[in-house]
Amino acid sequence: MESNPVPEKSRGEHGQGSVGRVKGSPYLYIWYYGQDGKQRRESTKTTDSRKANKILRNRLVAVDKGEAVDFRTMRYEELRALLVADYQSKGKMTADGKFGKKKKNILKPLDEFFANVKVSAITTDMLRKFVAVRKADGVIGPTVNRNLALLRRMFMLAIKEGKLQSKPYFPMEKESKPRKGFVERPEFEQLRDTLPEHLHPLVTFLYESGCRYGAATEIMWEWVNLEAGIIEIPAGVTKNDDALTLPLSTELIAMLNKRFKDDSPVFDSMNFRKEWEKACVKIGKGVMVAMKTPVKKPKPGEKKWNYWSKYTGLIPHDLRRSAVRNSIRAGNDQATAMSISGHRTVSTFQRYNIINAEDKKLAMKKIEQAARNAMASKKASETASKIENDAKTIQISRVGASAT
Repeated sequence: MESNPVPEKSRGEHGQGSVGRVKGSPYLYIWYYGQDGKQRRESTKTTDSRKANKILRNRLVAVDKGEAVDFRTMRYEELRALLVADYQSKGKMTADGKFGKKKKNILKPLDEFFANVKVSAITTDMLRKFVAVRKADGVIGPTVNRNLALLRRMFMLAIKEGKLQSKPYFPMEKESKPRKGFVERPEFEQLRDTLPEHLHPLVTFLYESGCRYGAATEIMWEWVNLEAGIIEIPAGVTKNDDALTLPLSTELIAMLNKRFKDDSPVFDSMNFRKEWEKACVKIGKGVMVAMKTPVKKPKPGEKKWNYWSKYTGLIPHDLRRSAVRNSIRAGNDQATAMSISGHRTVSTFQRYNIINAEDKKLAMKKIEQAARNAMASKKASETASKIENDAKTIQISRVGASAT
């Protein structure tokens, strides 16, 4: 940042900095003194005087707090520290960047690509290179978007704290369409009968409540009230950390009454994934696809390919989609359905409220029936009006006849 005076500069009070223009630039600039006593000049990247003055105030506050404000020397690691501190304060991340209950290192892709990179060098072009590298590694678009969203959050925190004035454009990938997987009741009954009996209570609970598999497997007996027919999951267990009260069906209550109540989780999930895939393949809801990958640097005489099978088809999370869909089809209002499934936002809930061809046919039948009802109502009104007019005509005729 230069300290040369320029024309068209509106000076504030001593120590309050100033806002002005620089010849040849469409943007407003700000001037202020750093902790080292040197004057600094910085483009605000805006022509709005209110926004420029806000940026100036942020810089002055940062100087008063003893914070560094020279964005030219800021590196990715400083942005990262802001995000980690923010998530730590909310109990979502550990100091080493591990996120959530499963302690995933969600910052690893960013750490590897942007290590020691100056923030001023993180441009849209560099972000596009990051996207290209991730996709070359076989990462799908929505996952790349989650990476970019974390970096964008870092920039937003830095702007909020007055350490940056702007962020680059983030070239987000196209999001995948919502999965269409759901199970009608007869199909669910067939699937459940194919699974081992010890998994029946778990899949019934998932299908009827829409609870996530991870939260369901953590439910303990002290949270269950079979007489009241509810399970009260405390805060910190579900994905969004909210407490959740879930109703139990008569069928599920009968299943749970047969189980031994001890210190183990309520729902037995032993070999769940393996048995799920096996059952889905058996009833035609999934297939096992033969796969092979090359062995890296095979030695003479060793096999050159690794052979394995990959499952594709109905997944356990489709039971959650089915529960949302079934709740709405049963006539429950959206607010009630969301309170059971635990969805916070309508937009996410609607991704689970799957509409198929039969739903659309039923909607058309309702439209046709409404049209018939409207026509019938109109015809009935016209008939009633005609009868009333006829009655008045007859009455007038009788009065005229009696007068003569």
